[in-house]
Amino acid sequence: MIAPRTKGRIYLQSFLDGLIAFSSFWIYLFVFILAHPGNPAHYFEFLDRYFAYSFVALGAVLLQGARGMYSNPRWWSPNFKDSHSLSLNQVFYVAIGISFFLVATKDKSISRLFLFSWLPLLYGALLVANRFLPVKIAETVYRGRTERTIFLGTPESARALASWREYQETLGIEFLDYKPDLSISDLANLENLIKEKNVSQLILTEIPDVKYNLHFIIDTCERAGVRLMVFSNFEQLFRHKVTVTEDAGLQFVGLRDEPLESPHNRMIKRALDVAVALPAVVIALPLVAAVVWVAQRLQSPGPVFYKQTRAGLKGRMFSIFKFRTMHVNANESRQASADDSRVYPLGRWFRRTSIDELPQFLNVLRGEMSLVGPRPHLLEHNEQFARIMRNYYVRSNVKPGMTGLAQVRGLRGATKSEEDIIRRVESDISYLETWSLSLDVVILARTLWQVVRPPKTAM
Repeated sequence: MIAPRTKGRIYLQSFLDGLIAFSSFWIYLFVFILAHPGNPAHYFEFLDRYFAYSFVALGAVLLQGARGMYSNPRWWSPNFKDSHSLSLNQVFYVAIGISFFLVATKDKSISRLFLFSWLPLLYGALLVANRFLPVKIAETVYRGRTERTIFLGTPESARALASWREYQETLGIEFLDYKPDLSISDLANLENLIKEKNVSQLILTEIPDVKYNLHFIIDTCERAGVRLMVFSNFEQLFRHKVTVTEDAGLQFVGLRDEPLESPHNRMIKRALDVAVALPAVVIALPLVAAVVWVAQRLQSPGPVFYKQTRAGLKGRMFSIFKFRTMHVNANESRQASADDSRVYPLGRWFRRTSIDELPQFLNVLRGEMSLVGPRPHLLEHNEQFARIMRNYYVRSNVKPGMTGLAQVRGLRGATKSEEDIIRRVESDISYLETWSLSLDVVILARTLWQVVRPPKTAM
């Protein structure tokens, strides 16, 4: 099978990286003791503590190594940039693990100087290993394990596997030049071809239109003891990337991953929402509301807040809260622009710094919004944008947010062109497909920075 070869290579590389971390820890400890003569007995007295830290480092390198190589589809031939990125992440995980262990155990016996002077050396060792070991591993473990492979399908479908084929050749897969298609004449001669070419693996680059042809191919491969693999061309059929999931023993094909469909992930996200929104509503909101009230009394008397109907999760309607930044009775259905006469002077500053959005912490506490998610647009804009982006309403599968991936990418404020709309919606859908707690934290941090240093063009 193809996938186990890839997994096996990654596991072996991760194991070797962990071994390098473990061994370098003890080699450097020996050198450190020799370079700092004094009381070597101290180190031997707490030898068990050093063993604990070396295993923490081992675990961190194994964990981040496997994750990093799985996330990089071209890890089979890493360049310096890839190796540097993986090694830096591994060392970062080691540093976090060691620091957490130090704090948790309140350990005063181990040398901090030793631990943190070892980390740069660990990075250097891992950089060399991650740069040169992958190819050497493949050359060693797959020697004598060659799989003679042919493609069966149209040249067009085989073309999609070109870069993948290059990767597989490093794992001991030998691709024969002969590429039969799905014609009746080629299928009739398939068994003879397998014997003549000594084929051990056949890859169908597309699913035959005729069910009989597929059954014939399966039976032929089974009789000859040839491994049969089928390349899924669902993306061509659906004109969209697909995901394959399994539930209760059944397999389903979908158009995208949606991490927030997991109750566990939603609980984590909700906990973050409440942890931030509750103190904001209790402490910050009353103080800011007083400042806004004074500004409005001076420049545009009227209600401090205003409510507007927006579409939320699954299109459910809710009232969004904001500080009023426009004059009373202004037409608010049109997007605000620079120097908009409807906005009172200090209201422009409230909008540019996003202070006008603070009352939405109330929406977050009520469960109508989240801290991070696609921004809820005006209802008439939803209809307008949906005519431009056919998958616009996919973004409604998560709660709307006070800020979002589109906003920290600079796509905030009025949309001036169709391209702005497309880029904003693509960012929203990307967030839906790739959500993680760390992504929310990064977006919140970048939003805070934009509040402190608002872009000059923000409105």
